[in-house]
Amino acid sequence: PRVPLTNAGILGSAVRRPFGSRRVLALIHWQALKLALKRVKFNSRPTPPKEDVSQ
Repeated sequence: PRVPLTNAGILGSAVRRPFGSRRVLALIHWQALKLALKRVKFNSRPTPPKEDVSQ
């Protein structure tokens, strides 16, 4: 059920799941480690064009 967003509701959510965001961060790093162990090639972002509008 939907509950209005209040300070008490936010605090209650943080108390019920104190490590929710840390779990997500840990899982992202776990996936990165698995890809690194497979030696997957890392593609960096290309340099932007010198001119604002390309032709």
